[in-house]
This record gives sequence, structure tokens and C-alpha cells, in this order.
Amino acid sequence: MALRCYVHLGLWRLTAGVEGRKQHNEVLNDHWEHLRFLEHGQLFTAVVELHSLLDADSATINLPHLVEALEGQTGAQPLLREALIGAQPAFRGLRILRNAVYAHRTKKKSYVDVFKAAQITPDQLQELVLTCVKIGNELREKVGLEAQAPTSLPVDAYHRMLEQLAT
Repeated sequence: MALRCYVHLGLWRLTAGVEGRKQHNEVLNDHWEHLRFLEHGQLFTAVVELHSLLDADSATINLPHLVEALEGQTGAQPLLREALIGAQPAFRGLRILRNAVYAHRTKKKSYVDVFKAAQITPDQLQELVLTCVKIGNELREKVGLEAQAPTSLPVDAYHRMLEQLAT
């Protein structure tokens, strides 16, 4: 899930961020039927998945509970605990973002207003995703599975698609 979140956030940054907004908008003017919901959908998916990964709700499978389960089997995991604790300040902002943008959406606040209220930036979201990938890989290695690396393939394919649509 952390790797999927990485991809969704990367695509969102291309559609909404400085990285690709101009190119996205130019193509969107001619091909709106293909791309008009992409920006919202990518951010929605990234925020919901990232929140699910870090929320310690006892009814879900999430990173805090997986670390706890591992500690129950193998003993203390100080590096994993440290990573989870380090993620808490950004997670508080993520929770505000999730609740204000999706769970309790109001048209009185813009996305910009919600990001300001959450006191979290797109770069901090990216860091939080990478922290989740790191924790997930540590957990994978502890149970004998290979670590997985984020990929830029979907973002690269999106760039190629924009180039094709622009011609």
C-alpha cells in the first residue's frame, strides 16, 4: 500500500504541483474528458491510503499494529518504533487533511485552506510515504521477504501520455 501511495502522490504532484501543472493544464484544455478527475482522484487515494497505513485503529491492519505484532514475536524493534514516532507530527496533519478534504468535505474551504490548516506540505506527504515504505520494507525483511523500492514508471508513463496527447 505504501508503494501505491507513492505512485498516487507522484501523479498528483504532476497534475497539481509545480512539477507538471503547466503541461497537464495545456493538455487538459484539449482532452478534459480523459484527465479532469485525475488530480482529485490521485490526492484522494494517496491521502486515504497513507492515513490507513499509519492510523492505529484496532479494526484495521496498519503499520503500528504490524510492528506491535512483530515485537510480540521477536522482541523490541527500536528502529521501527522510532520511525513511527517520528511520523506522528506529519500524521496529525495528514489526519486533518483527510478529515477536512474527504471525510467532512465542505465547499467553504479550498484545498489550499485545508493544507494550511493541516500544516502539512506536499513534500512532507512525500516524506511520510517514504517513511511508510521504509517501515514496510523493514517488516518485510524481518519475515524473510525482499524489500521493495518505489518506482517512477507510472509518472514516466504519464509524462509520455501528455506528450502524445499534446501532439
